[in-house]
Amino acid sequence: MLSPTQDLSSPDDWPSPGSGDAGAPETAYPPAAGPATEPPAPSGYVAAEPPAPSSYPSAEALPLRKAAPGRSFAHGLRRMIRSESLPTAPMRVVDRLVDSPYANPRRNKETSEARRTLNFAVRLAETMFHYGADAMDVESAIVAICATYGVEDVDVDITNQSITINYVSNSGIYLDAEQQSGSEAEIFSHTVVRVVRSWSDNYSGLTTTHRLVKTITDGELSRAEAERRLTRITSEPKPFPRWMTTWANILAAGSFTVGIGGEWFGAVLACLTFAVVTPVSAKFAKWRVPSFFIMAAGSATVTAVAMTAYTLGLPISPAHVIGSGLIMLLPTFRLVSTIQDAINGFPVTAAGRMVSTGLSFVGLIAGLAIAISLTTTFFAFPEVDMLEVVFASADWYLHVVFMLLATALVAVSVQVSPRHILPGVLSAAVGMVVYYLATALGVGPRMISLAGAVGVGCASAWLAQRYTIPQVVLAVPGLMFLLPGLSIFRGMYMFTVDSNPIEGLVPLINASAVILSLAASVVLGNYLMRPFMKQRQPRRLRAPRRR
Repeated sequence: MLSPTQDLSSPDDWPSPGSGDAGAPETAYPPAAGPATEPPAPSGYVAAEPPAPSSYPSAEALPLRKAAPGRSFAHGLRRMIRSESLPTAPMRVVDRLVDSPYANPRRNKETSEARRTLNFAVRLAETMFHYGADAMDVESAIVAICATYGVEDVDVDITNQSITINYVSNSGIYLDAEQQSGSEAEIFSHTVVRVVRSWSDNYSGLTTTHRLVKTITDGELSRAEAERRLTRITSEPKPFPRWMTTWANILAAGSFTVGIGGEWFGAVLACLTFAVVTPVSAKFAKWRVPSFFIMAAGSATVTAVAMTAYTLGLPISPAHVIGSGLIMLLPTFRLVSTIQDAINGFPVTAAGRMVSTGLSFVGLIAGLAIAISLTTTFFAFPEVDMLEVVFASADWYLHVVFMLLATALVAVSVQVSPRHILPGVLSAAVGMVVYYLATALGVGPRMISLAGAVGVGCASAWLAQRYTIPQVVLAVPGLMFLLPGLSIFRGMYMFTVDSNPIEGLVPLINASAVILSLAASVVLGNYLMRPFMKQRQPRRLRAPRRR
């Protein structure tokens, strides 16, 4: 019989054979090794700490000792506050879908097949990146699709051009369609990686892909049908043929020239210039020439043509012709996505995109500088007096009409779906209203542009939710009228030609800061409109999410 005061934590304290109560059968100590089960501890006893492995056979039951007062309560309290999940378990990334277009995904009723679901998700993510989506939208789409088809708690890593999805299963989730034998499925890990190496100006394809994800998260589409629809999206032609996008670029250059205060003859010259620049740039892109050289060639061509016409005495303002050309050539689309990635928590992706976008911007400046140096130094073209050039917009009605026309033409050039061109023009119109209101209130010139960009961001975010399309489809064309093409030309010209190049750095730095601020203001407009967009969501989307 064990005594509550007897410590049996050491083999030396075990009773010898034959000791104990009278009539008790003799028992050999220690017990023989073998497959024995550990008996439950009597009431009031807890298992002692195991001694070193060499002090007793591994098959022996642990000796017992009296529980210290309060030990059971402390042990239970520690178990209560200790996390049940491992610290290295994947976080519930499905929580990141809050405030995204794919919030509250509905679980599809079909059996989860993790491998096919992950392969489909990475394929769709690659398509979205290829069409110009930002990293936040791509990550939200991946998480929403996986959650809809029963694969939750995936780890998604988007780094510049690389997309990585990792999933570690729970029991009951199957690797393939064939179920595992046994009482529960085998736990497995599956990782898929895709590197996006090409981009396309196809906002119609981005819109269709966005709507496909929305249909999936609403629980209205099986995975097999979703795969077939994605195949159709990637194989269908663009809404506008190449000749139409070429004409859209040509006419947009002329519209921007009039909108920023240029002459009618200057608008015609800008159209003729882009009749050469657009097909040549397309041919260079087809030959996979780096973007730096494409931008440099385009800006050099525009500058050389404008300076030549000015030297020949044609009634044009070279600053306005070159300024409109720079507006057309600026990498606005990639810049907006870059700022969105930086603000939304993708710093590595934003840094990579910023390098490529910055090189394109440097290419523009390099081509402009080369053309100015050649025309003024080697060919003795007359210099442009920056003090005599009037950097003022046209009359307000001309500015509004031609800038809105240019917005529609830019939307055509980036393959926006025809039924979404008008919402993009409306976004630009709202930005212009805010722009002129800020002007009437006497706000500074930089704040006027930022206010207009916030207006574009708010309008594009609200209209994008209403038409179920990504915001960037409406925001990028609507932002074009605010780009500082004239400031870039003035700064580069002063830096290249004037005797004091430091004075030219100030306009260049200001123009760069304005461009970055415009992109950030568009993102700010999206965040400002989120409370109003939440109120417009259907009731089923505002229901509490699954836990």
